[in-house]
Amino acid sequence: MNPYPYDLDTYFGSTVNEAKLRDEINANTNITVHCSDVGLLGTDVVVTFLAALATGEQTELETVVIPAHDSTPTPADTQPVSISNKPDVQIRKPDGSRAYIFGVDFCNQKTWFNVSTNVTNEAVGTGDGATTVFNLAHGSNAVAGEAILDLTRGLITDDHLMAPPGGAVGGYVPVVTVDGVTQVMREPYEATGGDYTLNFDTGVITFYVAPADTLVITATYYYVPVGVGPLLQAGPPAGKKWTIDKAEAQISADFATDDWFTDTIVMNVFYAPYNASDPAYEVRYYNVGNLLDYAAGSFVEYPAVAGQRGVTKPTQIFRWEYQTPITLYPDYELRAWTAHGRALGAERATVVMYVLEEDI
Repeated sequence: MNPYPYDLDTYFGSTVNEAKLRDEINANTNITVHCSDVGLLGTDVVVTFLAALATGEQTELETVVIPAHDSTPTPADTQPVSISNKPDVQIRKPDGSRAYIFGVDFCNQKTWFNVSTNVTNEAVGTGDGATTVFNLAHGSNAVAGEAILDLTRGLITDDHLMAPPGGAVGGYVPVVTVDGVTQVMREPYEATGGDYTLNFDTGVITFYVAPADTLVITATYYYVPVGVGPLLQAGPPAGKKWTIDKAEAQISADFATDDWFTDTIVMNVFYAPYNASDPAYEVRYYNVGNLLDYAAGSFVEYPAVAGQRGVTKPTQIFRWEYQTPITLYPDYELRAWTAHGRALGAERATVVMYVLEEDI
């Protein structure tokens, strides 16, 4: 997919008929690449093609098709009115699938999967029939400030469905072998079962039965190095577009603003990483007051829940409901990060986005 953004006011005089513009483009015989979608993103009209336009085709689009665009509604677009000439309400089931986008925990380094580093078949040690404790080459026991990525216990909701780039679902979960045989890690929160436990903070593996003499122990895992910070990245896959109409920030009551954070929409083709070339797309939350100003509302504080599967602090939930839904195309993504790469001080701070995913 190849998107071409055009400023709504500059190119269209502030009005556009998206469906009609797409048909006008595809009817033009001088543009041979199929236009798959036309949509609004902020103040841009984004025209998406199945392939890149040739120079002459882009010139045709910008000097012939767009200036001649007829933005008046087609009969199918005309809003129905009642006898009193007031708009009626139309209820229409959306085309597409609803999805939840769960972000990293900005307070917990062990969830920062998209800034983690992979280690494959690390030689952890050799069994002697007596030793049960072995140290990975990463984690705080080996390098102060490091942690092992932990997507095994719901620190990110639905983490069991996550896959590393080019990998399989569950590929972020550590794999420990003894003599080439994969060992079973004890299930999270359980008191029995499995062959070993892994301390994701320290990088320490503890076997319940010592590996036999001369047996080689290896580990494949991801770790979060020193010097990186929390980063949320989310965007639609190829052939899909996302419409985001609301989002929530879920923050525990002990929240401390140890760093300010920001979010932005990044167009990978046209904008530099973190949108450095166009800060107008960036929203910065320097303090909690900024967060409150942008939020459209909040829920009653959720109380703490006891037990090892619970939360020790009450949770505050802030909601954003966008008056104009945000549409993201395959070359766009939404990013949020802390300005200086520091974790936010609290038990938990996450973001959830509510998305409609549709074919382009």
